[in-house]
Amino acid sequence: MPIFVRSVDRLGSNQLNYKLLDGSGTVVEEGECTTNFAAGTVNIVPKSGQPIVAKGSEVDITEPDPYSISIGFSGSFSVILSMMGPKRGPILDELRKSKQTTYRGAHLLVGIGKASKYKGLVNETEAEICLYDDALVCIGQSGPPLQTLYSFIDNFDEDATGYTFNLSIYGNQTLEIKRLAKMTSPFKSELSDKISKTKIRTSAFFSALFPGLEAIPLRLLSSKLQDGVATKLADLNDINENLASQLIDLTTSDDIKDKIESLQGKFESWIGFKQVRSVEKAGYGGGAYFDHTHQKIDDHGGSQGMASGFQGAMMASAMGGMNQGFQGGFGFDAPFGSGGSAMAFEMLNMMPGRSMMGFGGLSNNTAHEVKERQVFETQNITLGSTSYKDLKVSGKRPSILAFSIFEGKAGELIYQTLNDDLPTQVFKGMGIKELNFALALIDFRVEALKSVDDLTSGYRSAIEQLDYLSSLKNCYLGSVNLDSEWTQNLESMLS
Repeated sequence: MPIFVRSVDRLGSNQLNYKLLDGSGTVVEEGECTTNFAAGTVNIVPKSGQPIVAKGSEVDITEPDPYSISIGFSGSFSVILSMMGPKRGPILDELRKSKQTTYRGAHLLVGIGKASKYKGLVNETEAEICLYDDALVCIGQSGPPLQTLYSFIDNFDEDATGYTFNLSIYGNQTLEIKRLAKMTSPFKSELSDKISKTKIRTSAFFSALFPGLEAIPLRLLSSKLQDGVATKLADLNDINENLASQLIDLTTSDDIKDKIESLQGKFESWIGFKQVRSVEKAGYGGGAYFDHTHQKIDDHGGSQGMASGFQGAMMASAMGGMNQGFQGGFGFDAPFGSGGSAMAFEMLNMMPGRSMMGFGGLSNNTAHEVKERQVFETQNITLGSTSYKDLKVSGKRPSILAFSIFEGKAGELIYQTLNDDLPTQVFKGMGIKELNFALALIDFRVEALKSVDDLTSGYRSAIEQLDYLSSLKNCYLGSVNLDSEWTQNLESMLS
């Protein structure tokens, strides 16, 4: 049965009613309006008055009842749309699409590779659940996004029913995921698989970096330095006394090694590695292949008549039957003498046009030509795979980000990338593990914090919604360029 999908445009005029409410719920304005959506923007156009234009990433979408839609804006204002009739479903879909179009970039969400998407309830909110190579991201219809790297998941289990999953995340956070319907088992299987693959990629990276490291020390190193998780540099010497120094030497750019050494002499050093590019290769090929230049063959050698070999066999059999039915009949016991056996074999091998004792051929069929059968070839199939050789910290586009965090006695925290000459970032007022987790949730894109108070910044809405991003902003002191005055400028910022 065909399914017809109607867009908002095809429903004719999308005239509907609206109410503009302030933070206290008081109706400020109401009347008729139209809606349209373009490039991730939601436009509500009153019949008279100025349109309300907002980015899809900045709105909360709820359904207060089966007949209306509530669109919440920053600043506690909201718009209630009603009297939509059959346009309600398409309008709701367009609102959700507008939100998802711009949401990831505007909220600095994590995730590399192509996401598998599921629909369900996350902490009692309807949400789209995205499973990336390295992270789980939940974008709800209302409220802030919920996300985590797989490496920060402490526990993943299910309740007795098998339909509700609980994820314990760093910092005593919990995600409850349910209402996945028939996708419950695929979700559980894929999430478990992605968590395992993340750990395998970490082990593969360090195995290539330290080919002389044995299995158990490699396991200890990989468990301490999971994807995006920083650990004390000194603790690595418990695995091997030369491990810490060699790790810094192998993963640090030559241009900043002297600066890293000076920081190590003054502060407690932590080190971490975060995969920033996917190394998963999609499979390709397969499917039926048909060569249209090859002539189609319907006749593979059969004929409408009986095959002559079978005809001869039946005749030979009949000879035996006739002998039993009639005295002195025409069977094998008839007085053929020494020629009887030869005649029987002649019957079994009789071909059209051949004669037997003057009777001529017993079949009028002409010999058929055996024709070549048509062959349908298939393409070769290349399965999806992980390119472990691309896990590296060097080159023009390294897939691994190496970083260090230096902790001072007065609570100052200095973040520095090791394999990229990016400015030094300085924080104060939060713990090192809290900083590590918050930086991981923005994929270590610290440059976004520089202009969050500027009206030209695209992250102002995210700062207001996300606690960890707000904490980063409040603790952020600034950045120091890696130039000749780096030492003096850094000391000045820390003083």
